[in-house]
Amino acid sequence: MTIIKRITTAVFFLALMTTFTGCINFIEEIFLNKDGSGKYIFTMDLAGLTQLGAMDNMGDLFGGDAKEKDEGTWSDIQEPDTTELEEPAPQIMDSIVSIEEFLEGNIADVEDIDFWREKVKVRMQVNSEENIMKTSFILEFDDVSDINYFYEHFDDIGGKSDNMLNGNSMEELFGGVAFEMKGKKFIRRGQIKSTIEAMTEEEQQVWNMMKMFLATAQYKLIVNFEDAKVKKVTNDKARISGDNKKVTTKVSLMEYMEGKVSLENTIKFK
Repeated sequence: MTIIKRITTAVFFLALMTTFTGCINFIEEIFLNKDGSGKYIFTMDLAGLTQLGAMDNMGDLFGGDAKEKDEGTWSDIQEPDTTELEEPAPQIMDSIVSIEEFLEGNIADVEDIDFWREKVKVRMQVNSEENIMKTSFILEFDDVSDINYFYEHFDDIGGKSDNMLNGNSMEELFGGVAFEMKGKKFIRRGQIKSTIEAMTEEEQQVWNMMKMFLATAQYKLIVNFEDAKVKKVTNDKARISGDNKKVTTKVSLMEYMEGKVSLENTIKFK
């Protein structure tokens, strides 16, 4: 299956749901220490679905179940009171669970199970009053190579759910992302190669619809340096914060998926 087809199955349904009420943003955020350890957070920001009651189907979209389970897992989502002519109760959820809880324990046969159990958490946030709907995968890494492993083997986890990113590899969906620490350089690689020309007429029609629906959608890469300061960056879209401790790169999601823009960057720090 082509990259375009994989992206279409993972995103198109969400695009339809957010056409008039919001958009989809993908966000990579890294909190990096000089020794190469840190925290990596990949967030799918689906603001706008809250207005459509889509949180009731969060589990269907991402493989979890947006209902209260054991204490300490999902918060209960309140159903509107249809017996009274009152405003529906706000729908609010903010939970952090293990990847195993997120997939209801269905990862026992995954290779290197300890990596997923010990290093990866999932946070789900819904607030209909504040128009928030986010799913974040949180990785505590000892070395940036752990982020590469996360991307390369995400399909091992995604394959345990028929719905979480449709079982596709994040590595394939987002362009073979890879990170490296080389001395005082932090490097982010990964570029989607456009397959637009190889698309069928039907695929091109779907793609053009997606471009219209997701015209304002963004892909952001944020790198925070916990104990260092940034000297220089190589991506001309990257912006360094005033205190030289954060680099933010923001591009159009659709242009990124078409291979027109890149998040590749080499950040020199001191």
